[in-house]
Amino acid sequence: MKRRNHEVPKGILKNWLGSEADHEGAHYIDLSSGVLKFEKGKEAAFAITDYLYVPQRPNGERDDALEDWFSIDENGLALFALSAATGALKSFTDQKMINQAIRACIALGSRSAYGMYMATSVMEPTTGSRHEAAVANVLNSIGHKFKKFSTWEFLVIYDLPAPLLISERPFADFTTRNVDMVAMPLAPRALLLGMPPDQANRSTMSLRVGPAGPQHHRVVKMYNDASVEMARQWIVGGTRSELEVLQAELTPEKVLARRRTDRAFIERVLR
Repeated sequence: MKRRNHEVPKGILKNWLGSEADHEGAHYIDLSSGVLKFEKGKEAAFAITDYLYVPQRPNGERDDALEDWFSIDENGLALFALSAATGALKSFTDQKMINQAIRACIALGSRSAYGMYMATSVMEPTTGSRHEAAVANVLNSIGHKFKKFSTWEFLVIYDLPAPLLISERPFADFTTRNVDMVAMPLAPRALLLGMPPDQANRSTMSLRVGPAGPQHHRVVKMYNDASVEMARQWIVGGTRSELEVLQAELTPEKVLARRRTDRAFIERVLR
């Protein structure tokens, strides 16, 4: 049974691996304490929650269907992100795999442990447990959002002039702030951006790839500011120094103040 569930896949987080005292690993801030930590290796245990997507059925067995579904898209996302990090995405032409990778990015806006706990707190299931209802909600939410963005124009910018951060909720949906854009870091110097299509009758998504320029400093700052604001559990940077300048904004007191403004709401999707 798939007990140890990564809320952000290792295949993405490994792009942020750094080093300390000749050891490879991840630099991150634990937002429960505000402490800057270094975890050796590639396991990313700080991003693991037991049975996060594997609820217990009434008969005592666990349902790992959602974790299995995530793993299919994650394989495509890992290759997609690696190609983006090296500037080699132009050779990534398999449309099915591109769709899977972008769907996996969209899913990362809905599958954090904190988000799951928030969903569980408001669920009133007619059958089964609150955990089962929260898992079903994640699946429905991802499907709804993928449909919403399925005709959008996506752009991968690589060789960014400054490094990106990544948190437990890396997919930023700015449409909730009345800005027609979504963003997802694929590597410290590679960012996926999505925007509505120019043609209203478009039926498929498109993907373009290009190098960044000096003007993209603003894009990096916008995403990193949003990442700091949205983080509730942890945030990862490529180096210790990148995170040291953020600690004053990520104290337990300031994170708790942000959490107190969080609200869970139920969206009824018309079919």
